[in-house]
Amino acid sequence: MRHFLSVNAPVKQASLLFVIYLLTLGGMLSASAATLDDPRFHIHGPSYAYMDCSACIAFAGYLGQRMNASLKYDGRGGATFLSTHRLNEKNKLQRSVYATSELRSVEVLEKICNDALKENYVMRLDLDRRIRVYESEKSDSPFAQHYSMQDAEALKSVSKSAVWTFCTRVMSEEEDAMMALVREVRDLTELERRLCGGNDVNSSAVTTPPLPLENLVTAVCIGTEASLNAELGRIQRYEQWQDSISKRREEAIKKMEKEGDEPVIAKPVEPGDANNKPWALFPELDAAADEDEDIDDTDDTARHNMDL
Repeated sequence: MRHFLSVNAPVKQASLLFVIYLLTLGGMLSASAATLDDPRFHIHGPSYAYMDCSACIAFAGYLGQRMNASLKYDGRGGATFLSTHRLNEKNKLQRSVYATSELRSVEVLEKICNDALKENYVMRLDLDRRIRVYESEKSDSPFAQHYSMQDAEALKSVSKSAVWTFCTRVMSEEEDAMMALVREVRDLTELERRLCGGNDVNSSAVTTPPLPLENLVTAVCIGTEASLNAELGRIQRYEQWQDSISKRREEAIKKMEKEGDEPVIAKPVEPGDANNKPWALFPELDAAADEDEDIDDTDDTARHNMDL
């Protein structure tokens, strides 16, 4: 019995190590590949899912600016630096290209989720596509608004920091992938596609084929069609409501013109005109004022009146 255990123990140990290796490899592969509808990057509700994509694209633009600035600093675009004091096979000190180095990744991503993402990125209205998106303060697009009470409840708090929230989540969940992104990406389009799964909030409008999920950090820009249709429905209902309000106002004015002898004209109130009185008078307040004309307010009385 003792001899049997000694013979098979190494086999069992090797099998156990192989299983651990497979599990570790599977964990590495699952961590490096993006997944569709990943709850880690859900910032908005399902009917606003395209805005997660918009927040990602806005963050990609900010990240791209920092990547460009890192190469312009001291002409580092083609610079090299001493990576180790050990000699290589040619008996020379080993140097690394800064643009593709881990050093650059660290410098670009250090403190990237800062207050600038909260202060400079707000929700604006894309007039061409009639949807609300996140853009920087330099954008010419008008500020967006809420279309209903339910819409305000869904967006009022989250929209103020959506880009910053996406940054904090992707950096905490996919830091290694972000480091690789800075080292490998060469232009903004590639950055948006790899970071977000696409470079447009409307995934059906993208002409280039999507990248494999294993090459993506997130996939928030894939499958946004349903939420875009919901957004277009919201603005259409809001515009219909505005039209109905305008028609009612016009009908009310016409009705008043028919009932009166003169057309309804809004006349401006001239300062100092004694004939122009407020549209609502409160006689009881006037009477109280007349009674108090001869009363000298002490400090305590004045303070009491101010409290009222």
